Amino acid sequence: MLLSFLLPFLPEKIWLLLSERFESWRQKILGQASLKEGQGLLQGLTQIEMELLTKGSLGRYELPQYKFYTALSERVLDYARRFGSPLRTTILELREALGKDLSFESKIRKELWGGIAQFVLVASVTWLFVFISVSLLELHLALGTVLLMLFLQGAGTLSYFLLFYFCRQKNFRYFAQIFSSFYGLLILAEAGLSVRLSLQESGVLETLSFKEKRFIFLFSRGRDLLERWQTKGVPLKGELKELLTQARSLEEEAFVAFLKALGVGKFLILCLGFLSAYFIYLFSLFHVFLIE
Repeated sequence: MLLSFLLPFLPEKIWLLLSERFESWRQKILGQASLKEGQGLLQGLTQIEMELLTKGSLGRYELPQYKFYTALSERVLDYARRFGSPLRTTILELREALGKDLSFESKIRKELWGGIAQFVLVASVTWLFVFISVSLLELHLALGTVLLMLFLQGAGTLSYFLLFYFCRQKNFRYFAQIFSSFYGLLILAEAGLSVRLSLQESGVLETLSFKEKRFIFLFSRGRDLLERWQTKGVPLKGELKELLTQARSLEEEAFVAFLKALGVGKFLILCLGFLSAYFIYLFSLFHVFLIE
């Protein structure tokens, strides 16, 4: 209560610090950028494509920041202005990649807020039962019982956010770098950059050096493709798109593992954090009747 009273009187520096802390925490839990910014970037790329079709010229654009897609889009636009690199197919590739990313992010965040909705529902039913029983029976509810129930529910909610964060980190740790470098290589090569610049700017060589068991076959195919592209000049686009499809399949497998871990954790949190609060109240209720 005291904290809520003092919040409006905090200095501006404290507000900024709290805001930065909250944004940092939000980015860690949810995964960097918001879907709103991603949708804005998708709309920006669509606008660029339409202007290329109608005007045939390239203006100046301020694109929303979303993961690696914004930096990659700006590089492509810069090369198109400086070197006259082709843009239409490149913009299409960017839009396709961004659309898939936004769809996947939506699925992940749906799981987060779906779990929170379950907790809110259980907590609401518990406190509704508390209110009705206390009102009808004219009982006195001990402050310690209320605080213990609130603590269990609050700790359960916080635990779920932490569980979501760690499950996300464990299952999707390398995919951002994989898609960043693979799409970067595909789009920069399509934009007309040299082999050396495409490899350097995309960072694909660093990605293929990762030592992760589940990506062994994917990275082996990637190294073989790059070697043939550099030495024999084989077409890059077709096989690289197959690698991206394979990476998406691995991401879907990781999503299944993510759901299983999150489901088990959510069940335990419901039992220990929310149902236990309900049973604590029932115990206190029966204890009152036994005393009487």
